[in-house]
Amino acid sequence: MKAHTSAEIIPFPRRCIPAPDRLSRAPDRLSRAMADLNAAMAEQKSAIAKWRSALAELSATTAEIGHGLCAFQTSLARLGSNVGAVNEDALATLDWAEAALAAPVAPDR
Repeated sequence: MKAHTSAEIIPFPRRCIPAPDRLSRAPDRLSRAMADLNAAMAEQKSAIAKWRSALAELSATTAEIGHGLCAFQTSLARLGSNVGAVNEDALATLDWAEAALAAPVAPDR
């Protein structure tokens, strides 16, 4: 059996060992990263608090609008009743006027 010798063997890259000065800066980098993370978390906490406040304000405003609409509905119902009563009076007056016009007129003597 003949062995194939056309393959090229590629070695794994060697692991790069960081320079000693880079290793000594790692705690500083970690501290800065943690400080940045804490600042981002504080900003997010503030944003969430503002969002919750806006939702509470929206809820209160929506409730006020709801109360206003209920009052408006009550006023419209009262107005509807008043218009109905005036309509009945107008129809009664119309009936009276038609009856008065239809009645025979006695001649003057």
